[in-house]
Amino acid sequence: PSTPRLVSTSRADFTSSAQLGRFEGSANSRLSLEMSVLPAGRISPALRLHLDPGRYPGMVLRHFPRDWRGWRGVAVTVVNPSADPFPLHVRIDDIGHGATYEDRYNDLVIVPPGRSVIEIPLAAVESAPRGRRMNLAAVRFVVLFAMDLREPRDLLFEDIRLVR
Repeated sequence: PSTPRLVSTSRADFTSSAQLGRFEGSANSRLSLEMSVLPAGRISPALRLHLDPGRYPGMVLRHFPRDWRGWRGVAVTVVNPSADPFPLHVRIDDIGHGATYEDRYNDLVIVPPGRSVIEIPLAAVESAPRGRRMNLAAVRFVVLFAMDLREPRDLLFEDIRLVR
């Protein structure tokens, strides 16, 4: 029997089913592993996020490094299989998050059809909370979600990683 490959703590790359344990889907979303076709025809494992209509369908990345000091950004490689752009909301909280919208990092990224790399500079994350600096030594979680989704949609995530 083969042993699942251990994943670097700074990257979720979906090479084993153990990766699913790092994510939690909302009530109106489903997560599964599948293969994605990369440029030049290469095949790569990916996490499919199926989103059903609803207020906030999405997923939470809970098991990721807590200490983001020394990194330049967080990057997400995503495939939008639809012909229509997809509005993806990004939320990042630290351990000191005060439960208000203004006390965390929030962004809206329009994901075009096809494969994209979204990079979020940690300087923007750190300065996002109103009246304080985000504690990059104690990041609690990352949430990727849609808002008021009216029809089912899918996204494929090829990796989520911290970048230097």
